Amino acid sequence: MEERLGRRYLRRACLLSFYPQSKAKSCWASVNVLLDKDLLLKGTKSEIAKELNRVRFRNNKAGYLILAREQFTRGGKISIKPLISGFNDIFEAREWFVKNVKGLGYKEASHFLRNIGFGEEITILDRHILKNLKKAGVIKEIPKTITKKAYLK
Repeated sequence: MEERLGRRYLRRACLLSFYPQSKAKSCWASVNVLLDKDLLLKGTKSEIAKELNRVRFRNNKAGYLILAREQFTRGGKISIKPLISGFNDIFEAREWFVKNVKGLGYKEASHFLRNIGFGEEITILDRHILKNLKKAGVIKEIPKTITKKAYLK
């Protein structure tokens, strides 16, 4: 799929799957439809939501996508790397994304930064990692939710 779309589109696909409770394959299929219909960069919230029929909370995610698109578009192009390059370190960048990109938490921001080439120093905690940490005896139980303090620890 990456071959078809190129790396810049792969990064855009990440935005949908990072919003919680959606499967990456479903999000990828939806992004392909958005691209085919030229809606990813030009579609309205309702046009995008209609095509996110494979994705949970499609109306919210369509709105988040519109906000992110507006937030990162410069001169008609998505521009994120110059913003990230302005931070002192990747942890500062991640904190900015969590606070400023609606719908992103620490896990999603960490995934995004890693996928665009900036997150090699960041650990990504998800259910799979937590299950293995429990299995290895590092943690006693898998938390139902992870607070900012716990995630960063």
